[in-house]
Amino acid sequence: TKASFLIAIVVVVLSVGLTCRMAKEQPAFKYRLEGRSHHAPLQVLKEDRTLICIYLIQALGWGGWIALQIYGTHFAAEEIFGGSPDPRNVKGNLRYVEGGRAAGVAMAKSTVLMLLTTVALPVLRQAFGVRFIWGAALLMGSWGLTLSAPIRATRAVQGVQTWLALFGVPFAVHQVLPYSLV
Repeated sequence: TKASFLIAIVVVVLSVGLTCRMAKEQPAFKYRLEGRSHHAPLQVLKEDRTLICIYLIQALGWGGWIALQIYGTHFAAEEIFGGSPDPRNVKGNLRYVEGGRAAGVAMAKSTVLMLLTTVALPVLRQAFGVRFIWGAALLMGSWGLTLSAPIRATRAVQGVQTWLALFGVPFAVHQVLPYSLV
């Protein structure tokens, strides 16, 4: 569980680094597929490192998302609900299952926020620009990770559910916005 949290932090750092490198050093995507053979997608990847960077950012994002789900579910089940994964501890195990269920509901709410954020991105992009949105999403995700300590201290069930659900916003930006760079 602590390893999942650390993996999520490493993924954020790597994503930011790759994004900055891509934005500064990569030329704009110029390759077009008109009149090309069925091997054209492989040719695109060979000739344009921008897409490879975007795919790498996507892979890191999914890795971080999975790590967050593992960490968040375990965190809610043990730290907030006081549960135990040990099946011999019946009461603790019931609280563990209840915490896992609460985290699952929060992750479902997170997907709704992902959808809404993705739909709103074109309007937000026009209003605020790509850099501002990307930076705000990274800050939201980073600050969100630090909120686990106060949530743990208060053992607030609504707090952990809201906390996990709100990660849908930065994840949606992380998965969609890099494609607007090409």
